[in-house]
Amino acid sequence: MDMALGLARYGYALGRWQAAWRFVAPELRHTFEIVRICTAWEIFRRDAGPGDVGPAHEEDTCNTSILGTADPRRDGMLLWLADHGASAVAASAQLLSRAAGATRRFDAENLRSLDAAVDALTKPPSVNGPITQLLGSSMDIDAAVVGHLFHLASAIDELRRNPAFAEISGEDTCLPLPGGALRRFVPAAPGAAWALNQALLARATPSAPPIACPGLISRQLFRDLEPEEILATLIEGAVAALENSYGLFERIGPELTRGNAALAGMSRNSRTRVAWPLIVAVRRISRSQLARALGLSRAGADIQARALSDAGLVTLGAAGLVEWARQDQAKVAERGERANASGIFSNFDATMADVDRLLARKDLAR
Repeated sequence: MDMALGLARYGYALGRWQAAWRFVAPELRHTFEIVRICTAWEIFRRDAGPGDVGPAHEEDTCNTSILGTADPRRDGMLLWLADHGASAVAASAQLLSRAAGATRRFDAENLRSLDAAVDALTKPPSVNGPITQLLGSSMDIDAAVVGHLFHLASAIDELRRNPAFAEISGEDTCLPLPGGALRRFVPAAPGAAWALNQALLARATPSAPPIACPGLISRQLFRDLEPEEILATLIEGAVAALENSYGLFERIGPELTRGNAALAGMSRNSRTRVAWPLIVAVRRISRSQLARALGLSRAGADIQARALSDAGLVTLGAAGLVEWARQDQAKVAERGERANASGIFSNFDATMADVDRLLARKDLAR
């Protein structure tokens, strides 16, 4: 990869993301915080492996979203972020942990990996690692841009020496059979790359948005590769993470606007207005989870779900599921026609009232 071109792409993605973060409305930021944790769970599953969740919960047969999974590691991730995350991240993690009824914390091995990741991020960056030395030669391009990557590269240099993070690249093996040999590829056992992603997410603050993007770190960064390959992977991952996060803004914004328009007739303090950003973020939630998240009774959650359904924002499924619904253009047009008809009748009524007043004045004049 051309280093200068890669850093130019990173600088462009970083600047666009920082501008978006600075100027978006508070409601959009709040919803993005929840989406960010949902996305972090997907990254966790990608890098930490499927886990020991049993045949009934394999990916092809079970909903693996953050509120639909039976994976106990979901609880550990949410509770750890609620305990160690910056204020906005912790608040969103607490909301999701209430909805999920999270109780099971990480075991000692996972906690050691998280502690190592946090320690590596809190230390001053070192210039002696192979990745930081390579990146240091590019620092004269723009230290404000490369500085974030330099700190991250220093943490990766340190964690690559930790056996819990180091990975092999997988290998081809031969299985001897009576008629010959069967060649198959054995993937690498997952290391603790997920822990660095989670530690970055916990430290996310508005003043340092680049580290707030899930997916910055991949398992390839901890495999036996040359420093040039590792740095190229780091830059590519950072660009992809920033672009994906910017895309989330573009997806969430219109959804919040649609909900605000559909719920415009309700009180500004209505719990339905609080429920909609949560549903935009998670896409699918049960009524019992909605009740726990918002501190409602089951009947109260039913009321919010039906109000959202009547507004055309969600569909109500079996077993109490509430699912985000795509905007129905036909219903939008129908509501517009009803609004136009209502306006015509209102104008007609006003005109007839004026006629009645004129006639009344003539009667009084006689």
